Amino acid sequence: MVGVSKILDFIERYAWVAFITAGFVLFIPDDAARQVGILGFRRTYKGICWIVLVLTFALSVVAAFRYLSRRVFDEWLRGRREARELEQARHNIRESLALRLRSLDPREQMWIKCCLFYNVQTLSAAATNSTANSLHDKGIVDKGIGHVESGAGHTSNLAFHLPDQVWRYLLEYKDEFLPVHQRTKAFHEQLLAFRKSLGP
Repeated sequence: MVGVSKILDFIERYAWVAFITAGFVLFIPDDAARQVGILGFRRTYKGICWIVLVLTFALSVVAAFRYLSRRVFDEWLRGRREARELEQARHNIRESLALRLRSLDPREQMWIKCCLFYNVQTLSAAATNSTANSLHDKGIVDKGIGHVESGAGHTSNLAFHLPDQVWRYLLEYKDEFLPVHQRTKAFHEQLLAFRKSLGP
């Protein structure tokens, strides 16, 4: 079966050569055919040449269609595979993010609640702040550019930013990370105290 398949594949691949040859024999003018010595051959085998022409044309069309179909199908399969891989990667990232967000300590949770309460993605904190740096180490916030105040006893103040992907996830599950019953004036006072504890 493999040998037959290879033979058929060879015939389809080179059918166009036979098609051009048969067309040349059939349609070349008589004077030119006489000069190249095929006029007698054409008169004798004209019927066979027509059969070859039709068959090879059909085979050439089939081969071209199969080639184009294979290319289109392969492109479609590759696109589907890449889309599945991308979707799986996104799913894995969301699963990892969900696990990290649901394993935060109380102060890290307050950071998240503060951002959601004030609808901000960025909070400033001292560069040495343990909560901010812990969130950064867990991939929850990015450490931005800050400034250093001159003078003894002053420390640097940095902006810690929630990446867009994290922020979109938090907004999607806002009621979980900032329950409605916490969105009160009393909780606002707790958040002010928390922000003040983050540093200068």
